[in-house]
Amino acid sequence: MSSFYVIEGPDRGRRFELLPNRVETIGREEGSSIQLHDTEVSRKHAKVIYDSGRFLITDLNSSNGTFVNHIRVTTAAVNSGDKVNVGSTCLQFIQTPNLEKDDSGASSISFELPSDDHSQIVQTMRHTEEERQFSVQDYQSFLSSSLEKTGQAESYLRLVYETATALKSTGSIDDLMEKILDLIFQWINPDRGCIILSEPHTHELQVRCYRVRDKGVREKMAISRTILDYVTNKNEGVLSRNAMNDARFDASASIVHQKVSEAICVPLDGRYGSVGVIYIDTEADDALINHSGKTAHFDENHLKMMVAIAYQAAIAIEDIRFYSAMIQSERLAAIGQTVANLSHHIKNILQGVSGGSYLIESGLKNHDEKLISKGWGIVERNQGKISSLVMDMLTFSKERTAEPVLDNMNDALDEVVELMKPRAEEFHVALTWIRNEQFPEFCFDRNLINRAVLNLITNAVDAAADNVSQLVAEAQGDQSALNNIPQGAVSVTLGWGEIPTNVRISVSDNGAGVPANQVEQIFTPFVSTKGSKGTGLGLPVVKKVVTEHGGTVTCVPLEKGGTVFHIDLPFCKEPETDPDTGEVEVGEPRV
Repeated sequence: MSSFYVIEGPDRGRRFELLPNRVETIGREEGSSIQLHDTEVSRKHAKVIYDSGRFLITDLNSSNGTFVNHIRVTTAAVNSGDKVNVGSTCLQFIQTPNLEKDDSGASSISFELPSDDHSQIVQTMRHTEEERQFSVQDYQSFLSSSLEKTGQAESYLRLVYETATALKSTGSIDDLMEKILDLIFQWINPDRGCIILSEPHTHELQVRCYRVRDKGVREKMAISRTILDYVTNKNEGVLSRNAMNDARFDASASIVHQKVSEAICVPLDGRYGSVGVIYIDTEADDALINHSGKTAHFDENHLKMMVAIAYQAAIAIEDIRFYSAMIQSERLAAIGQTVANLSHHIKNILQGVSGGSYLIESGLKNHDEKLISKGWGIVERNQGKISSLVMDMLTFSKERTAEPVLDNMNDALDEVVELMKPRAEEFHVALTWIRNEQFPEFCFDRNLINRAVLNLITNAVDAAADNVSQLVAEAQGDQSALNNIPQGAVSVTLGWGEIPTNVRISVSDNGAGVPANQVEQIFTPFVSTKGSKGTGLGLPVVKKVVTEHGGTVTCVPLEKGGTVFHIDLPFCKEPETDPDTGEVEVGEPRV
């Protein structure tokens, strides 16, 4: 398995797997298999191909060039550990040979060893509280002193760094375990490995991830129950060998006829207890073992690093589990809040329907057409509320993409204003709209924009009418004040925004206005300034629709009372799609 890890740049922490049978492209454009969000990277920066058992990277005449280990190249082979710089991004090439994933999971793991097993624990180790606070600098100091002679300090430090990076960028426990085994197989070089997790509720150990280096090794992994129990009970990592320290070991006899197996088993011991274990082992050929029996594949340094990796992995697993539980809790809380808010509003609508039905029933009994008409008016208004509520719920909850086509915004606004005139007349609100005949056609989704503007005009009419009613109530007995109460007014305009390439639709009213401290909150679901009259979904729907068009919606309280809402949409002509990037070209406004 080969891949690029991003260790510097805007995409830090991401991993891109490389496939030998395809050409990989590096660049900013959407079609790139390695897409980087780095402004210093060209749209088509470089390509990576597999040729004769190695990966080659070729620069595609990029603006800032391609560098391998800080040397600018046109075409170069990359080896495991090499760093590739493109723009301000640094990618590290990682190559893990012949790893085979065994999907059988637990069926490939045996916790019972044969009777002739001679496994012995030769070393144990655990993380102290001080060691758990190690920083990268601490590890660097430790590695420099303890691994200087072996020349492995840099490799192990890189492993610690890559482990931390991998854990930060993982979104699920399964992905986390795959990445951990990838790193362990690359740097510690076992033949088999598995991660066994303790189920949160039953505490039963279950194999969640299993890996084999190649098909030449033994397919079944046998884990000593004694070792497993020791690790889980003591929370200590162990290094074990089955013959090298056994009294019955005879280098001149039995070692010639069998392989020597070594294993490391470490606990996944996090902040709040153990969440499982990581187990790796190897089968060493007899040629690797000298006659004194002292040569080994694993040593104390491997055990130290496995304990450190396991601790980081355990914390990451705990974080993922806690985050998943938190998301579930928040989801349930959101569902409860939604049901409570909608139930309250639906109850008000049903009460209106019930009241109207009662009047209709009374009118039918007494043959009173005026009472029937009054009751039917109440039922009809509440029927409209139900329809509006359902439409808002559908629009807000549905994930969709706007489908803009070349259209006339004047005609679209004509439809909405015509629909709202009866409501405005019922509440004695003057609704004005003057077509902007000079305004050009542009691309937008008429159905969605109509819904957004309809919600804004509905709110504006209600605000203007409520303000007039409030002023009338306050002026009772004062004829002069009553004569000076202005009529409710709502205005709809179409023009250009402050940015020349933006179309602006404005809806203003002379209502009481939105308090300045509530402007940021009114677009939050179920937050309404109408009290029991509002659902709190109208403005969130407006924001969602406008955002889907790539635009913005703003609320501006007016100094003399009232509010104006601006919808700003990007102006574009008939979509012109770039065949390479799929991007839509934005046209210049025609005044």
